[in-house]
Amino acid sequence: MAESIRTAPVRLHDKHGNSTNIYATIMAPVLLSALLIALLIKANTVVVYGGIFFFFMCSIFLLIGNIFNRAVYVLFLIQFTAALFIQLSLYVTIISLLFLPLALKRDSNSNILTAPPCVKSLLLLLSGWAVSLVYASVTNNGGFKYFFIYDVFFFLGLAVAYEMFIALRLKILTPDKLIPYIALSGLVLVCVVFIKYVVDGIPFSMILKDRLGSPVKINPNIMTGYLDITLPCAFFTAFFEKKNLVKKALFYLLSMVIVCAILLAASRGSLPGIVILFAYFIWRKRSKRLILYVMIFAVPVILTLGSTLIARMTNPTVADILSNMGRVEMLHSALKILKENNYFFGIGMNNFSQMKFSYGFPYWFDTKRVMSSHNFFVEIWLGWGLLGLLGWLSVNASIVLSVLRKHKDNSAANAAAFAIIAFSVHGFMDSFCANYSMMFVYFSLMGIALFSMKEGHAASPDSQTMQDNKNSAQ
Repeated sequence: MAESIRTAPVRLHDKHGNSTNIYATIMAPVLLSALLIALLIKANTVVVYGGIFFFFMCSIFLLIGNIFNRAVYVLFLIQFTAALFIQLSLYVTIISLLFLPLALKRDSNSNILTAPPCVKSLLLLLSGWAVSLVYASVTNNGGFKYFFIYDVFFFLGLAVAYEMFIALRLKILTPDKLIPYIALSGLVLVCVVFIKYVVDGIPFSMILKDRLGSPVKINPNIMTGYLDITLPCAFFTAFFEKKNLVKKALFYLLSMVIVCAILLAASRGSLPGIVILFAYFIWRKRSKRLILYVMIFAVPVILTLGSTLIARMTNPTVADILSNMGRVEMLHSALKILKENNYFFGIGMNNFSQMKFSYGFPYWFDTKRVMSSHNFFVEIWLGWGLLGLLGWLSVNASIVLSVLRKHKDNSAANAAAFAIIAFSVHGFMDSFCANYSMMFVYFSLMGIALFSMKEGHAASPDSQTMQDNKNSAQ
């Protein structure tokens, strides 16, 4: 009896019998206070006043109880868009890691701290970092200084994946509720982009003349990279919804809104992900009539909203030609660095952005010294060497293959797997290693996928109901 009292979560009870986990009660105000301080330092007056009001309302909800779970879902809804002003996800990651032991203490007798699936692949990935770090320390790369900051970001991302894995096992969060919030975060981003058009006085006629986001100084490649992640979340939320037809229709509509935004942004890297997703949809449905309907809808949409994308591929502008030349030059510089390091050792995540000038990349092309290799896989190879690249490929391939073979009726697992596919395909054209807000969601989806692999029986509600009915019939 004494043992059960010692390990049970400490809770506060109100007069109605409702309870609040005291650890969440402690964590929330600390987290909100830290973010408020960050807002005061980084943001303008309007954002500060908005933040104060937001945190005041959060404090009210805290008194109601269960704020931790609600705050996490809201975080995924707004964090990427909030990154235009403040690195919300980075602060949350650091603070949540500090409070992780308290969350784990609530279930200390269970086997929560078990290793996640793909642990060998993860160790291979980390070994690539360790070997590259030792090599860089010994050789000194011609006096080049090894910067750790983006290595740290990558470690934090892996920690987020494991935190998500633990949170799902503790039932603090549920994947079927979290995935729709990630999907809706894409809508939040698109809405903010259009709001900036209005605030900056940019006529909407410019949307069809230029890449969506460019006139308001939002990078179209980064925007579409994130929308690549949210599209499968919206699509599979609708695809597996059987009971609520309104919800099903709304999330299919959200999927189409995201696709239209990607076409308007004219991202070449996002197009294959859209094709793969809808090819899978047609394959699952196996309907000739559906193929006809998709073609009738897709052709006029691509010809109108995708006109800038078509022009970029068939009749590129001077800017497009220079962009292509820059990517080729970056690849040449990357190969020179890999060759000098025996194609095996790395130089640290995103250090290529500083080091490339010593290997033939023209200074005038990147005066701010921020451009990466524009290839996610080359960036991993450059960062953590061949072992790191093999580990990364192994982790992601294992997740995708496991979902396609064993969890094809699990909506959250499918959303995570196809988000990984779309992100990886886009990774051949762009690298997002240095964008922590995007990697935060990516690693969270990885945690959801790892949880689905570990808890194979935890399928989506509809598939679970079908299995229960089957068992009853037997």
